[in-house]
Amino acid sequence: MILPKTIQTLRKKDFIFLLACALLFLMLSLSIKSLNFYAGYYVNLGIFYLLATLVLLVVRKTGAIIIFCLITAFITTRYSFFNFLNYYQSLIVFLVIGIVFELVFCISKLKIKNIPLDVLLGTTLSSATIPWTVFYFTTERTLSVNSFNLSIISFFTTIIASSIAFLIWFKIKSSKQVLKFVYE
Repeated sequence: MILPKTIQTLRKKDFIFLLACALLFLMLSLSIKSLNFYAGYYVNLGIFYLLATLVLLVVRKTGAIIIFCLITAFITTRYSFFNFLNYYQSLIVFLVIGIVFELVFCISKLKIKNIPLDVLLGTTLSSATIPWTVFYFTTERTLSVNSFNLSIISFFTTIIASSIAFLIWFKIKSSKQVLKFVYE
């Protein structure tokens, strides 16, 4: 059974926080646009999953990651690391990322009951599905050779990003502003 406190409606300030994180991702994504494709992909992926992990730790509600992924897709589709996909394909990729994240997180929450491990499993497995989801939409089949390698490197990039997010979270979780946001 999923904990009842995680199945709640999102508050207005939760949506504002999700939007702020998506806008922060857009700004950081634009600032590193000069990198080549692979370096830009991994840096963007790391930033995205760092912010997604922080969103999950701060908001702590089921569905927050899916909404974060959709908001991010709506505002960053032309500027994100999926700029070679059209708008609807990019939305679907971000939706798949969010759904896989939430499913893995909720299933692992039932079995493991260790919040850092739940989040780490959700982030890493959802990031490993990105190359395969993108491969589904591409017309060039040369990506299939690289999809396995991209999945493995995405997996490890996300482990690093989530670990950094946990370090940030454990540093700020007892601050007055965070406690006020979470419990008010």
